[in-house]
Order: sequence, then C-alpha cells, then structure tokens
Amino acid sequence: MTVALILETGFLFSVFMLFAILFLLVIPVKISFSIVRQETFTGKITVEWFFGLLRYHLASTERIESKKKDRKTKSQTSSRKTPNKTSQLETKQVMKLLRNQRFMKNVLKFIRDLLRCVRLISLEIAGRFGLDNPYDTGRLWGNICAFTGFLHGTKQVQMVFEPEFNEAVFELDSRGVIRIIPVTLLLPTTMFVLSPSTIRAAWSASRDRE
Repeated sequence: MTVALILETGFLFSVFMLFAILFLLVIPVKISFSIVRQETFTGKITVEWFFGLLRYHLASTERIESKKKDRKTKSQTSSRKTPNKTSQLETKQVMKLLRNQRFMKNVLKFIRDLLRCVRLISLEIAGRFGLDNPYDTGRLWGNICAFTGFLHGTKQVQMVFEPEFNEAVFELDSRGVIRIIPVTLLLPTTMFVLSPSTIRAAWSASRDRE
C-alpha cells in the first residue's frame, strides 16, 4: 500500500507540474524593443509577462569603430601585423551559410513559422547593408526580399532596406512591439533545430573551427 501510494502521489505530482508548466507557457509575453546601429549600437528591450505583473527591462549602448579609420590603420601597419584568423574564419563561415541554399530556405521557413506564432502589434525597420563582395550582397538582398515580400501588405509593418554594393556597411534603425504565446514556439523551433540542413550546417561550422 505504501509503495502504491508513493507511486500514485508521484504520478499526480508529475501531472500537476505538467499542467502548471503548460499553463505558464500559454500566458502571452509582450516584448517591446528598439535597435539602432549607426555610429553607435543602442538596444532596448522590455519583456512583460504574467499579465504585466512581471517586467524585465534591458538597455545597452556601445561605440562602433569607424571602418574607414580601421582601414587606414591597417594599411599603415599591414607589414607588421598578421591577419586576424578568427575574423577571417567567421566571415568564411557566414559566406558559406549564405551560399547554402537548403539551409537558407530552412531559415526562411523557420522565420515564417515564427512569424505565424507572433502577434505583431507594430514593427518599423529601416536598414542599409553591404558586404565586401557585391555578389554576396546581391544574394543577401534576394533573401531579404524573399523574407520581407509578404510583409509589405501588412498595416502594422513598415520596412525599408537599401543595399550598398560599393562598400561593406551595416546600419539599422528598428523598433516594434510583439506578443507571443511561448508554447506555440516549441514545434517550429524543434523542427528547425533537428532538420537535416541545420544539423549539416552546424557540423560543417564545427569542423571549420577545428
């Protein structure tokens, strides 16, 4: 009787905890954010949960060094300094992912699935970007157009992106408010993480670091 009672109590406690977790996951989370990246990077985010009773605020500001000054300095000291292998490796990995059509399609599908789970209250984005290689800039521009194309008809969304083919640059000014029910994110996130293209991309990136 004692063992049966313990097992029954443990089972009831597990069921109670499961329903408690599911109850918490179905409570909407409201996220307000602002991200500006120009001469400085400024990020602000406010998360409200449990009907506004719990609130978390985070803000950060960092100075971005001018690339033109960096290029002048590098040109003056190029004979003394060796290339930064870490930055070259990171750039190589990013370019490799951009050229991986299966992985990029999977990323776009994952973003679309996430957007279906998000109630967009308002979103404003203005950006200017460019990579070292104009060809890579064009590919990135194509992916951005594929992602943002279906959003232009939404009243809550305003997006303006400008590609720069003459220099490497990234500027962003965005702000918005979204509402998410956490439990709806579990399925698309699991499918993306466990998809063959994501696993292959992660495996390839880990091999490049070795």
